[in-house]
Amino acid sequence: MSGSRARRTLVPVALAAWLSVAGGVAAWPALGHTVGESFQLPVPLNLYLIGAATAVGASFVVTAVTARSTRDRP
Repeated sequence: MSGSRARRTLVPVALAAWLSVAGGVAAWPALGHTVGESFQLPVPLNLYLIGAATAVGASFVVTAVTARSTRDRP
């Protein structure tokens, strides 16, 4: 590979790497930022987790039933 061609390939890669690092450094101060007070859950955490697991499980059941019924059609 010639020097000029290698340089043309390296410049976009170096620019992309620099922009990603600069973007990460610029966003760093926002990591600990909150708006307002901390939110307290109105119900216990385990109830939220059970509800989330139920929703995920139900979505898998619906997907499995739908996929099976569409696969059986000619």
